[in-house]
Amino acid sequence: MIKAAWVQSYAYGATSVEDMRESIRYDTLELIEIAGYNRLYIKLPAELSDGVFRDSKRQFELFLSELPDTVEKHIGIFNARPPGVEEWVDFRDGEVRLSQEQWVAELLATYPNVNGIHLDGIRFQGTDYKVDGCPVNDPQRREAVTDTVRRIRAVTGDKVLTVASRQISSGGHLSGGPFEFWEKDIPYMLEDGQDILSWIDNNLIDYAVTMTYTVDIDYWLYELECWKSAAPGQFLIGIGWEKNKNVEATMEKITRGEVRGSPGFCVFNLYDYPPDVAAEQELADAIGAI
Repeated sequence: MIKAAWVQSYAYGATSVEDMRESIRYDTLELIEIAGYNRLYIKLPAELSDGVFRDSKRQFELFLSELPDTVEKHIGIFNARPPGVEEWVDFRDGEVRLSQEQWVAELLATYPNVNGIHLDGIRFQGTDYKVDGCPVNDPQRREAVTDTVRRIRAVTGDKVLTVASRQISSGGHLSGGPFEFWEKDIPYMLEDGQDILSWIDNNLIDYAVTMTYTVDIDYWLYELECWKSAAPGQFLIGIGWEKNKNVEATMEKITRGEVRGSPGFCVFNLYDYPPDVAAEQELADAIGAI
């Protein structure tokens, strides 16, 4: 089983409180060891050199070097955008797509020992799809994001490429077989330009990491069944730990997902700010026992 977690920059010490940086990073490393995580999606620091936290690049690189060999290390990048770019990029711009390709190639040249690249936010912002006049499920948007993924795939070589995927359902249908609802509604991932199933079919990505962060267990299980039907073995079911730091509810999802044939899970997030140290320790102990 793949036991994965998303690691925000705070968890490896990219914080403005200088005397906390080392202790935070050590606490996170201890939680990883206790839980037995074997894959981490580690968010690239937004401030690589001259940002607010000027040594965040050093903290990031120290964290990478201190992780055990048993843990796969995947660099997580948001919206495939270089540091300093705050807004959501428009993938319909050919120069934007080229810049994403070049940036990922540069990252892999800088960090050749990582296991993969994880694209978070590789989509259009869901709340603005009507603002610029594009219809829902617009093929131009979908192809623009697809071309970006295709370009990135071309430079990743033998590295694993994963994406954070929006919901495969449209949010309200909990009856009938998987995908029957597509006849009526468009799933969130296509609304945002994510043609995930096509990317998997065409070997553009290796895994989808699902953004199934809901606390509604029935909806979460329905999403799981849909993913199993659509992409067996090529998804990690997401668990929204940051929304409700309830260890019992989190472990119920992990256990039920394993029983139902999920290839693994991804906890979002590990030791995020502000940390609940007792809850993080309890969750690590529970995950380590499976």
